[in-house]
Amino acid sequence: MAMAKKWKEDIDKNVFLLDGTPVPVVLVGNKADLLQTKDRENILQRLRAAQEDWGFKKSFLSSAYSGIYVEDLFMEIGSLAMKGMPRIFSHAAEAINLLNRKQEDKQCCFN
Repeated sequence: MAMAKKWKEDIDKNVFLLDGTPVPVVLVGNKADLLQTKDRENILQRLRAAQEDWGFKKSFLSSAYSGIYVEDLFMEIGSLAMKGMPRIFSHAAEAINLLNRKQEDKQCCFN
């Protein structure tokens, strides 16, 4: 878990959306299919604690091998990405507006 904390700190320090807000990050534990029920509950508690303490948007315990929670994980990532799209598009619209304004401001010698 110490590496997950460092990874999250590095992302928060270096990666931002266009409007300056932090990138949403999801914490995922893998190999859930190899865990006993007692171990799984312990790891789920640790993932939830890390999510709250370190600011992850969501946490999952999954298994790529068996597919446990893989679909839920990708649906959550897609949902988080779509929530950020209006901010991205608003910045793109501003950039397009600036480009159009610059073209309109140009005066041609043939006028």
